[in-house]
Amino acid sequence: MMQLSRPYRLYIACLVSIISSFSLCFFAYHHEGQSFWDGMLMCCNSHSWEQVFKVLFILLVVLCVLFIVYFVDIIQKTKQFLSTLIPYKVRGFFSQEVETFQKKYSIQIHIINNKRPVAFTYGFIYPQIIISTGLIQLLNSDEIEAVLEHEYCHYKNKDPFKLSLYKCLARLFFFLPITEKIVKCYVTQKELAADAFAIEQVGLKPVASALYKLMTYSSPPSFSIAHFQNSDLKDVRIEFLLTGAHTRDSLSKKEWTVSVLHLIFITLIAGCVSYLWQNISSMIL
Repeated sequence: MMQLSRPYRLYIACLVSIISSFSLCFFAYHHEGQSFWDGMLMCCNSHSWEQVFKVLFILLVVLCVLFIVYFVDIIQKTKQFLSTLIPYKVRGFFSQEVETFQKKYSIQIHIINNKRPVAFTYGFIYPQIIISTGLIQLLNSDEIEAVLEHEYCHYKNKDPFKLSLYKCLARLFFFLPITEKIVKCYVTQKELAADAFAIEQVGLKPVASALYKLMTYSSPPSFSIAHFQNSDLKDVRIEFLLTGAHTRDSLSKKEWTVSVLHLIFITLIAGCVSYLWQNISSMIL
């Protein structure tokens, strides 16, 4: 049996609600000898546009609340992930590359005692960069500097905060076909900008070789962090390193059309809910 996707199940439920509301409205305003369309016209004429705006305002408030909930959820998941790493933070581990980098930009690099090579940036207002002892032992001097320069680009642009906002919007507007592509394009743009910055600082070869060595390792969860080992974008990043450009995912006319139709449909749902709201109130009163 064919399974419907989540958005379409929601739409079917809303469609049933719309039909029910119009039926209730029709029976409320229907008189003997009156045609169906005359009854529906009376129902629509009884409707106030002010009521529509009230429903749309309520819908906007609900979206804002959901956005906050999603954002808090991302923060909590990030804290849980960091809580598994912070206890392994080391202070006595010396790395000439890290020391030189810290002096160059006057920032603190946090090192964790972990065999898995890890490098990422986290934090919203005051971003922080974390790398593991496993990464320092795996890469050579130039490659470590390339990774740190990549992360510094995320650090100075506050990318963890921006990426978190986009991920919240993606969850909020999951029903729009264009949402996933827009978020992916934004994440890709941020990663390639960080790669380009690292290439300007240390050259192409260290960035490419660091990416190649880290490709076989899984990347850490990306809740509200920006990390060098973004395995989801490795093909795009390799293409960028080889050619200096990358193939962009274009949004088709079909995706734009379907997304616009979804927004129109949601507006109609808001209008029909307001019909039901006003007419049930009039029936009760």
